[in-house]
Formats: sequence, structure tokens, C-alpha cells
Amino acid sequence: MKRIYAVITVCLSLALCVLASCISREAAQKQMPATAQVSAEENYHTVSFYDGSVVLQQVAVKDGSAPDQYPQGYAWRDASGRTVDPATMVVTRDVSLYTRVSARVRSEHTRYMTATDGYFRPDEDLTRGEAAGIICALLTPETAVEEGGGMFTDMPADSTAAANIRTVSALGIMNGYADGTFRPDASITRSEMLTAMCRLTDTEEVTALAFSDVGADHWSMGSVAAAMAKGWVAGYDDGNFYPDTPITRAEAAVLVNRVIGQTPNRTAIDVVCQQSPYQDVSRWHWAYYDIVDVSFTTELMQYITGEAENMQPGFMLLGDQMCHVNPETLRLDYFAKGFHTVTDGLPSDGVYYVPENGFFVQRNQPGLQEFDGSLFYVLAQDGPFASNYDLGYLHFGENGRYTSGDAAIDGYVDEIMAPIIQGKTENLLKESNLRQAFDYVSRYGGYRYLSRPMGWHRGTTSWTTLCARMMFETKRGPCYFWAAAFLYLARRLGYQAYPICGGVGTANTLHAWVMIDDADGTEYIYDAELDWAYRTNYYHNGTGPMDMFKQRRG
Repeated sequence: MKRIYAVITVCLSLALCVLASCISREAAQKQMPATAQVSAEENYHTVSFYDGSVVLQQVAVKDGSAPDQYPQGYAWRDASGRTVDPATMVVTRDVSLYTRVSARVRSEHTRYMTATDGYFRPDEDLTRGEAAGIICALLTPETAVEEGGGMFTDMPADSTAAANIRTVSALGIMNGYADGTFRPDASITRSEMLTAMCRLTDTEEVTALAFSDVGADHWSMGSVAAAMAKGWVAGYDDGNFYPDTPITRAEAAVLVNRVIGQTPNRTAIDVVCQQSPYQDVSRWHWAYYDIVDVSFTTELMQYITGEAENMQPGFMLLGDQMCHVNPETLRLDYFAKGFHTVTDGLPSDGVYYVPENGFFVQRNQPGLQEFDGSLFYVLAQDGPFASNYDLGYLHFGENGRYTSGDAAIDGYVDEIMAPIIQGKTENLLKESNLRQAFDYVSRYGGYRYLSRPMGWHRGTTSWTTLCARMMFETKRGPCYFWAAAFLYLARRLGYQAYPICGGVGTANTLHAWVMIDDADGTEYIYDAELDWAYRTNYYHNGTGPMDMFKQRRG
């Protein structure tokens, strides 16, 4: 009897085990993803489709064929990050494919590199972490990135660099290493950077030999060939590309600009940067414009490149520059170097000066101003040059320039004063400048005394124009000629010089000279003819040389 009970107990146990096994298998099948029945034959392989770490589907594919079914609505990449189209792939082994979010690159002008303390470090190797930062700076804010993209053991989880690296990893643009690291401080090679750019822009690889040192057995051959075909790279004169050489920061700036089609605005850079903004990049550096374009930023540069928003039409002050926003385009107008007459928009109408080709006009200071070899007068801060305006003895014509009123005299004066002015832009009311003008007439201009019958009387001033023109032309004449010549040189400097026709010496002999009042109203005599006569002992009176520059009247 005991034996019978034992047999029955064993049978019941076996039955319960079988039942439990069936239930477990059924439950497990309900939890498993849809999986094709993979043949045990050697000429079939398994293609696994992943969304993150979740298996969407597994498909059995005959050797040399492509999957005939796979999850729709996704873009796919392989384990190395390359874009893959399952419908055209040739399967020769078990393969895992991963969903890829398509990266969208900004269309507007973008700053994507940085400098520190005035140094760009153009010849230093670009690091993998810096490359990830560049790529993320190029992405549009709408680019969707799956959460929890690659976590790497050598990156702090809460750092900005880690966020950039997780993004490029999730997008399949850059990948880590088999040991779980990303190595952000390691240099990125030329071929690695090119491959990342191809993945960023969904550029299909090209099966071609572009360079002698990038053969069919080199892992980046397809990307390098594609970049060559698009004109991104040209290689070196020896026919090599040097794919395994680290790319420098300067090379990266030029490469990325070519890839995204961002052309440096050389005119804007020259306007904003009169000198290179970086201590280690000269204006003659081969990549100067690209380097400044991708890294330098000021308020003015943002307006010029169209990055600034809410631009109002009319003139505005940007830093130390006064710029004009076109009312139709809402972009900064381009001004050629020189003088421009403005009828609206500026603080007041009139003539303004543009010192360099660009987008701004000179901010004028009140008073006399020297620009481009001409003398101007400004009435108010940031105002125009006064035109058709008399400032004491000085007249400023329709174009704002000082003029004697006689074109021939202006020509002579400009020629004589050119070495004295020498491109100066500051106020020329300096005694040293006036002294040079005086010495030219009395000593170095080759002028000599020549008696001429004159019909002017004491107290007259109408003789200045004719006498000056004749002195400049002939370099010979009486005191009227000497006085008139110096008069217009002094006025060209901005001095309120005025002529005197009066008497000189104990005999009160008829004589002409120039007067200039000091700031306190003190009257001073400037007599070029007497200075020449005393210095050359022309009068033979034994008094010796006497300086007639700035002698107090009386």
C-alpha cells in the first residue's frame, strides 16, 4: 500500500511541474518582443533592432541578403555610428542596429568655438570633448535627443561636457571606446573629425580612393572620400591626407565653416577688429578670418552678422561706433570710406565721415576736427560737420571742408601743409604746428623779398587773396605777399588769423603782417617778412636775427 501512495505522489509532482513549466513559458512568451524563428542552419544570421537598450525586433536574415522586415519610422546606425539603410544592407554576420535621431544644423550664423584670456590656441590639437562641444553648438534647439545616451566612466555626470558628449553619442555622431570611456581630453584626428561631420550632416560615404594614404583598408576611407568630393578637404601637396594626425583648432575652424557653409564676413571683421582680437593669432594667419568668425563676439559684430534681434531703423550707438540700420532690410548699411551727406536718421542732417570701409560713421567731437586731409568743424557731440558755415575768419563750404574761398590757394596750402599734418586726426591748434607753417614761409619755402607797387592803404584787408596766390606762384613779393601766405597756412590749422595793414618802426612805414589773439585775448604779431629780413640782415642795420614768431603787440 505504501508503495502505491509513493507512486501516486511522484506522478502528481511531475504533473504539477509540467503545468508550471507551461504557464511560465506562456508568460515569458507574452513578455518577449516579436522575434522571428531563426533557423539553426549556418547560412542565417540575426539582425537585432534596438531603441536605446530596448529590443524592438529581431529578424532572421539569410547570409548575403537584407532584412525583409524591420521596425518602420526610424533612422538606423550601426555600432560604429555609421548611418545604415536596412533595406539595402548585406548581412554576413549577426548585426545590431540602433535608432538614430537625425541631427538638424542651425541655418543662422553660429559662434561655436571659444577663446580664453585673449588666446585662441590655433596650433593646439582639438580634443574630443571640444569636438563634441562644437557639434552641439551647431545643433538647432529642436534637435530631439533620446535621454540617457551613452554614459561614460570618465565623465562627471553633471558637467556641461558630459551633456555634450551624451548628445553626440545618442545621435551616433561620436562614440566611446570598448572600455566604457570617451576620453574627452584626447586629441581627435583629422579622419575622426571628418567622419563626425559626415554623420552630423547625413553625408553618405563614397567608395573611392581620394588620397594615397587613405586606402580601401582604412576605416575612414568612405568619409574622407565624401569630404573630398564635397570640397571640404584638399589634402597636402604630397598627395596625402594624414588621416591619423590630430586636427588643430585652426584647421577645425576652417573645416567646420566649409561643412556648414558659413563664410566669414571679412569686411565686418576688418571693421570691428582693427587689430587681431587674439594675442596668438596675427591678422596674417592663414585661418585668421575663420578663427575670428567662429569665436569672436561683440555687440557690433552681432549686429553686423545679423545675429542681434530687435534692430530699430536709423542710427544707433554700438560701443564706440555710430551705426546705421537700414529701415528696409533692418541690417547695418555698408558705407564706403570717406564723406557722406545724410538727410535723416542721424542726430542732425549734414556731412559725416567714415574712416574705414564698413558699417559705421565717425562719432564727432564738438570743435575743429581733422579728417582725411581736410579741416572740419562740429557744432555738437556726435553731430555732422558744419557746412556753409562761418566760424570767425574760417569758412566751411558746402561739403563741410574748410576753404579759403579760392581753389588755387587751397591747392597750394594743402601741398605745403601735407608734411605738417601727416594724416593727423586730432585738433591741429598746436603752437608746434603753427611754428612749422611760419618757418616754411620765413625760412624754408624759398621766398624772397621783392618790392612791388601796391595800391592798398592802411586798414584794408582785401589784398589777402591776390597776394597769397601771387606769393605761392612766384615766391617773390613785398610784405603783403608774406603776410597773406602765412595767413592761409595758419587758418588751415584752424587759427583765427587776421591780416593787418598798418605802420612799422619809428617812421610808421606802411607794412602788413598777421595777428592771432591768444585764448585770453592777448594780441600777438606773426611777421614772416620781418623775420626773414632780420635773419638775413636784409636791412643792414646791425641788429642781428630777430624772431618775429608770436611777438606781443607793441
